[in-house]
Amino acid sequence: MVQMLLHCYVEIREKSEGAQFMFCKHRDCGKTSCLICLRDCPTFEQGYEVNEYEEYEDNIDEMEHHFICATLKNEKQIFDTAMEKGQKVACPGCGLAGMKDDACTHMTCPNCQTSWCYFCGLKEQECDKALPIDEKEITISDHNVDWERNPKRCPMYLTVIQDVDLSWPENEDECLEYFHRNRSLRLLRETYETLGEEKFRQLNKQFGIIGTCGFSMHDIKYADLTLIDYDSDSQGGEEDLFDEETEKEIITDDDDEIVKTANSDEEKEMSPAKKMRESSPETATQTTLSAEAYAMYP
Repeated sequence: MVQMLLHCYVEIREKSEGAQFMFCKHRDCGKTSCLICLRDCPTFEQGYEVNEYEEYEDNIDEMEHHFICATLKNEKQIFDTAMEKGQKVACPGCGLAGMKDDACTHMTCPNCQTSWCYFCGLKEQECDKALPIDEKEITISDHNVDWERNPKRCPMYLTVIQDVDLSWPENEDECLEYFHRNRSLRLLRETYETLGEEKFRQLNKQFGIIGTCGFSMHDIKYADLTLIDYDSDSQGGEEDLFDEETEKEIITDDDDEIVKTANSDEEKEMSPAKKMRESSPETATQTTLSAEAYAMYP
């Protein structure tokens, strides 16, 4: 596996699933790192002086922190996988994943040549399609027919969704951001429901996942994940659908407290999407993610 530690770039071949620490032998590094939180670990030397005892105690506390990392390793991997999958879509044929460019939602995998829909993630053969009115061959374009009224169909371009659902933006880049924000939240909600609230609290206390993932607990637990609202009468923008005046989610530990309040005036930032684009004509009816783009998402 490839890891970017906080102090250097490394490539690691794990010989044991239980591996947690790595000692870097690079002459400019020489640090021992935790492979779960990716932070460096303290070093211990023999013969501590009396005036260094406080430093020794601090190092012991920090190592105990890393041992807790080991107890949450599997849960952390589940969370990290959800975050990673939220920013890309995998080919249903071979699993190679990436982010599309600004062309249409018709995809062709450069690895296995599978034709599929980026919006629903299904192979062309599995997509719901309109029946032809003549003898013409059925293609993936028939999957786009009447998408405005048929939830089993998908739009050919993300920018046209705004004609039906005003919460979607008009700009292609903003549409892609909106799509992956929804996808990320959906996967994080599934992760939350799988792990349970207590494990989420432990992950946040140990790794600060809420502060670094780009979403609040309110988003993860309660945000409306309707991808296209076919009965939309909104005027654009995201709205919280709550009857209560205030909904508070509090995550507490020994040292701090995170409070997220629904219906507050705080600005909600969208999670950053990775801009993996390959230029292609606006008029293209088929998108092929480049091997270079895919290679960055093995």
